[in-house]
Amino acid sequence: MHQKTDSVPSVSRRDGVPCEELRHAFEEAAELLPAQGPITVFVHHNTLHAFEHLPFHEAVVRGAELFGCEPYLSEDRYREELARGRIRRDDLYNAVRADLGERADELIGGLARRLDLRMAMLEHPLQVASPAELRLLPFILRDTPLDEIADQLNLSYDSARKYRSALFLRLELRSPSELRAAIDALRSL
Repeated sequence: MHQKTDSVPSVSRRDGVPCEELRHAFEEAAELLPAQGPITVFVHHNTLHAFEHLPFHEAVVRGAELFGCEPYLSEDRYREELARGRIRRDDLYNAVRADLGERADELIGGLARRLDLRMAMLEHPLQVASPAELRLLPFILRDTPLDEIADQLNLSYDSARKYRSALFLRLELRSPSELRAAIDALRSL
């Protein structure tokens, strides 16, 4: 019959590592692990008890580094929960407003308040455009013909068309007028 003890079992010298060093390594590892074994009913136990002396965010990040896991859900998962109603938009809005404080109503780039921009970034994934695609934006907004864009940016006509199409696809737009409408909508916030 196996008897449970609170002490670390004696360890014989192996591979040149003295028993005391192994005992110390076990004790350090035990500090980082929960003290309980498998359970059949839910009982709360703080698996990050070794980090209780740290601020919450720092404890979670340090625990994630140590245990090789993610400290928080992915941004996409938070967006899914927001869309599902598990996270309420008004709660998110109030939390973001509180986090931004007095800066919430600052205009960013003359287009939108900091609060509205932050909410849009949290609710929708950011679309990334290549530098070549971004160079096209001013021309697209002015309805510049593709041959002029190609000439101005020293691109082939096909490259200018490809970058414009990629940019529209990334922004989920069909035409320059939709892009202007989206920018106007931001300005009206």
